[in-house]
Amino acid sequence: MADTIENIVFGLLILLLLFFAAMWINDSKKYDKMLTENDSLKAHNSELLKENNYLCDAIIKQDSLLEIVDFERLIMSVIEVESRGNPNAEYQGCNGLMQIKNGTFEPVQNVADGSKMVAHLIAKSVNDADTNTTAEEVLHRTLTAYNRGWHGANKYKAKTGTFTSDYSKKVLEKYYKFKDK
Repeated sequence: MADTIENIVFGLLILLLLFFAAMWINDSKKYDKMLTENDSLKAHNSELLKENNYLCDAIIKQDSLLEIVDFERLIMSVIEVESRGNPNAEYQGCNGLMQIKNGTFEPVQNVADGSKMVAHLIAKSVNDADTNTTAEEVLHRTLTAYNRGWHGANKYKAKTGTFTSDYSKKVLEKYYKFKDK
């Protein structure tokens, strides 16, 4: 009987050892999975940090450009070229002071919508600019994109080698005249 109890105890010990070994293997798989997930999270966080730094750089560049540029005069210049100050202007499906496609004729809303669009295009232009790009080049790209659309401006540059269009020249000519007054 003592042999039987010893065999049972020995069998239980073996079962306990197998149970703990299985738990250890399962835990090590979980641990390996956690390490893999952690590495994946580290890579993701690294990408987010790079993206955040890029965004911060773009905001700083945009803010410094807006300090150089008199935004109010820029909008006044766009209005002068687009509609000559006529809130009822309409041309090729564009309406109002800033000639917004399918825009409103209500002057305050039209200028607010157009100003947001110009600010957005300045931000995009700054984001795409390299360190040698001047503020005036950013403005030419912004204005050409306002006139032709973002992809239209890129096509224009591919064709001509520059973002400087007749439209952007007209607007900046008005801008400098307004600025001198």
